[in-house]
Amino acid sequence: MIVFVLPNTINFRERDAFSQDKRLEWAAQYYHISSVPDSVLIPPGEWYDRGGAHPLFFGEKYRDLWGTPVKVRVLKYDEIKGGLTPKQIGGGQQTFSVDFLDGQEREWAVRSVNKDQSKALPKVLRWTVFRFMFRDQAASMNPYGSLILPPMAEAINIYHTNPVLVFVPFDESKKEFNDVLAGRMALLENDADGSWEKDAFFDNASEIDDTEEMLERAREKGIPLDTLMYARSRLFDLLISDWDRHEGQWKWALVEEGGQKIYRPIPGDRDMALYRFNEGLFPKITLLLNPKFQSFRKDYGRVKGLTRQAADMDRQFLASISLTQMVALAEEIKAALTDEVIEEAFQRYPAEIREKVGREHAEIMRIRRDKLPEVAREFWEITQKNIKKNR
Repeated sequence: MIVFVLPNTINFRERDAFSQDKRLEWAAQYYHISSVPDSVLIPPGEWYDRGGAHPLFFGEKYRDLWGTPVKVRVLKYDEIKGGLTPKQIGGGQQTFSVDFLDGQEREWAVRSVNKDQSKALPKVLRWTVFRFMFRDQAASMNPYGSLILPPMAEAINIYHTNPVLVFVPFDESKKEFNDVLAGRMALLENDADGSWEKDAFFDNASEIDDTEEMLERAREKGIPLDTLMYARSRLFDLLISDWDRHEGQWKWALVEEGGQKIYRPIPGDRDMALYRFNEGLFPKITLLLNPKFQSFRKDYGRVKGLTRQAADMDRQFLASISLTQMVALAEEIKAALTDEVIEEAFQRYPAEIREKVGREHAEIMRIRRDKLPEVAREFWEITQKNIKKNR
């Protein structure tokens, strides 16, 4: 028991890295709103950049990117989107976020790039080695993965948000919202909710519902779902190795097409895009037990694992999609995602990151693009087996 607990009570580097008091003290001293410049040079999470034998056991993952300082725009609330007013503290267990309203009463989320994955643990385990291991798993996330997605999503005609990388300064006038965000690198993005109804960004949707609301309304009023757009969105998930696509990660835009109302999917929360987990002794053991953590690499790995989180939704929404249709959609995506589109996408990496891995990641994306029709066939077969199994 001492081996599991003692090292985590004296791990001062970890304690300081996740301490709210330390973060606020640092932000107030160096990045106060009254004197902060328009941009700063900071890393998203130095704690993950570890040497020695650590990568042997836990994997190299994206530690280099987490430890690399990048130039980031400072979020000055009054100077962006017509002025941002804090509305409420948001986020789940692991992400720190605040929802804001702009001058048009549309909602924007400011979400921390770094996470504290130990909050997913039962409290009794948070003083054990498992806390360290859960926190360290965040190194598998590409801190800039979501930034590169909009040009590709546009090219294949699926909905998306438009995240922008920002740094949040210390501003005591924001009170409890300052406590949540000050001193953090974050993503500012449009929050696909009711405040974006009737906005051109989501095709002037009359309603934007969560999955539960969509299913209830679809049943009651007989509103169809754009299953082809859902299939296209799911193929894109596979392309970018985003395994975390459960029903809470989707919103649904109710739009009118040819005089008929139809629900179209809005994928959200792209924290797991370009995930990288398949390195190190402990991650490889984890993959034997839970294969959903597939990595962004030249091969797709275990497609069944990559699709596991959305299996129930796939079973419901893809039952009418034929193999011919699924492969044809993959071919369309392959044709639309030209080398130029992929190059444009990775230009959205911060310059310091683009210099390190931009070319490598673009090449991986091109290879995955070319393999997508083959993977689409396997995805369809997995979904059909799941449908038959649950009849």
